Amino acid sequence: MCLHRLILVLFCSLSFTVWSQNDAWQHDTSWVSTGWASADIGWWEDVRDLCPWGADAGASAIQVYAAEGGSHPAIIRMTLDSEMHILFPFEEDVERPIQIEKIASDTANRLWCAMNKQSHDSTLTSLGGLWVLDPAGQPDNAFGSDSLPGWIPITFGGPFQELHGLNGTSDGQWMVSGMALDPCCFHREMPTLALLNSDGEWDNSFGNNGRLVLDVGAAEILDTIGMRPAFNRHEIGGFYSAAVPTEGGWIAGGAYSNATHYEILVVKHASDGALDTSFGDNGIVHLNLNPGVNHWVSDLHIEPNGLISANITSHTAGDLPAGWHALILDATGTPLQWETTESNATWSSLGFLDTSDSWPLGFGFEEDASSPSLISYTGDLGDAPEMILLEPLMSPEGSWGEFRAEYHPAWDRLMIAGHWQGPTNGSDPNPQILISLWEQDLSTALHTQPHRSNKSNPYPNPIQAGEALHIEQISGLMGGSGDWSLASLSGVEVSRWRMLPGMKTLVIDPDIPSGAYILKSPFQSAQRFQLIVE
Repeated sequence: MCLHRLILVLFCSLSFTVWSQNDAWQHDTSWVSTGWASADIGWWEDVRDLCPWGADAGASAIQVYAAEGGSHPAIIRMTLDSEMHILFPFEEDVERPIQIEKIASDTANRLWCAMNKQSHDSTLTSLGGLWVLDPAGQPDNAFGSDSLPGWIPITFGGPFQELHGLNGTSDGQWMVSGMALDPCCFHREMPTLALLNSDGEWDNSFGNNGRLVLDVGAAEILDTIGMRPAFNRHEIGGFYSAAVPTEGGWIAGGAYSNATHYEILVVKHASDGALDTSFGDNGIVHLNLNPGVNHWVSDLHIEPNGLISANITSHTAGDLPAGWHALILDATGTPLQWETTESNATWSSLGFLDTSDSWPLGFGFEEDASSPSLISYTGDLGDAPEMILLEPLMSPEGSWGEFRAEYHPAWDRLMIAGHWQGPTNGSDPNPQILISLWEQDLSTALHTQPHRSNKSNPYPNPIQAGEALHIEQISGLMGGSGDWSLASLSGVEVSRWRMLPGMKTLVIDPDIPSGAYILKSPFQSAQRFQLIVE
């Protein structure tokens, strides 16, 4: 297997234009050369996903296209000190073309990559799976086979299947969401979930040996336009695009095909994969909120107070305006509120960014926009979410678009990557991947990174393992009860404390390794803090 390791070309001699600064997040111009790094990998590149790669690095998944045809995935690895490499760790001699979809890292600094492999010919077969990379970015031979190390195929019995989502849990499990074609009727999509442990083995307590196919065309399910699938069940299907853990199981979201178009699908599965009949209508919520137009759940988030936020993507036309949309449901699946921020142009919605604030940020961009936008999305559901344009402080000449973003908790920064096309100047330069970092303006941000001198936050910070962390101001102001917890940046819980009346300190376990952690309080208004253990 050939592993190419190339240093990225950095912008150092381009002319720059100064742009205005946004109030909450600002372009980090100290990173690499005036805040931008560029990767020129092939004739054309698409950014598919971003994620932290442990505390010291970030990763971007890229699909690289050649001028003569064909494509192959790549990984860009980047660090805060500007060390950056392009990795081609995936087997190039596989039978089918590979498309990379999602990436995420675990506590062992391995990178898990959700991939789809499709046939060259007209049979239209497809195989999904996970490729696991070790901390050096090479296929991890602890997984897969000797002939194809690192590769974990995920099959559901259909001739064509795709993976759309990847979510890690605090106990090291991996939930993969997607769809498979019904083996009975190849044109019908069926939502799928697959649950694996940190060793890449199936969790046999879930579904059928770790895999689940939801038949939304079952006779007991009635769609929203009045058809009974019992009479036309081979037309009723859908897919899952995201799944997140919740109390007692999983919330999954995607699309329900009612034989004419996609509509919203939100489902609760118990820990064993069975439908949780206490949620929605026998475990399923499907709503036709934009009749006649395809619309679906693209991302999910469980809020601190237990509410479910579902980011909704819709094709143009119909009743929904262009812009960012979210449906808020309670823990029983009852719709509570519809959130919309209208856009002046066609809007590409990219879901939620889970930052150090209590609620996530929406993220997306307008068609032909020169910068992406954040949606200021909070627990105050009475106010319309605000759209905040992320204008760079300095920008290279040319156009930047087709963005992706992710929050890196160890860096306390947003990583934003996009497709950049330089000015022609009489030629037609190849487009490149342009990457930037954004930091929060601490003058407008609350509870992002407490300091030793600020007693309205937990202190001291940094703290020595074995010391007492003072929380008296927070507990005194907020009151109430609940659990405090300390988790690694990848979400693995390392400590938990029961909040008792009059409690003023939390003793940090002396055996906790030094590093950056996320401290979670039981209070919505002070939900998360970064804590450094020395």
